[in-house]
Amino acid sequence: MKRTDKNQIFTKQIDSIYEKSTAFWAVPVMVIILCGLLRGTVPASLLLSWAAANFLIMLARLLLVRRYRSRQDSTLDVKKWGWIYAWLLWLSGLAWGVSGFLFFAPDSFLHQVYLTLMTVGAVTGATPLYSALYHFILPYVVLVLSPLAFRFFSADDPISMTMGGLLLLFFILLLSSIRTLNRSLNDALIRSRENKTLITELEQSKNMLESKLTELDQTNTALE
Repeated sequence: MKRTDKNQIFTKQIDSIYEKSTAFWAVPVMVIILCGLLRGTVPASLLLSWAAANFLIMLARLLLVRRYRSRQDSTLDVKKWGWIYAWLLWLSGLAWGVSGFLFFAPDSFLHQVYLTLMTVGAVTGATPLYSALYHFILPYVVLVLSPLAFRFFSADDPISMTMGGLLLLFFILLLSSIRTLNRSLNDALIRSRENKTLITELEQSKNMLESKLTELDQTNTALE
């Protein structure tokens, strides 16, 4: 594939993630639910600090998306926009990873389940949105899941080890799904690009043929 084609596909991928960035409302909902579930188990000051960090990251992402959509110059460096979005995405993943590490309650299996469900929900919701960019979604998933998995495997009891094993299995299956979805989305973008190129070539051939026919008609008229 030509470099120009790769750049155009990357631009389409960046456009896609900015266009799909309409599910930010789910972040505060998940944050509020998790804080409510862990209230009394985790210090309130820690929960509030974590919630505030998530809201600030969400606000930064919203402002970035708004600026991207309202930009006047469409030729601006798309890579710059893409990597800014990626860093904010990873920062969000780090925040969820911190919750998995700091909010882990060794003596409460129920709260471990709550934390696991919300953490898994964070990566499951992000997977279809960012799978077109494998190098964006993979660090996010690792940042979200690895701290919680570490806490499970560090606990010295069979249930926690089992939960850690299940979380690891989920990561492997999710990674396979991301790779499959990534190939499918990128193949669709490539086919779309090829179809547009083919249509352009056909239109050029049509215009050339019409021009030749016009010249031929003019020649016949002059001969008559």
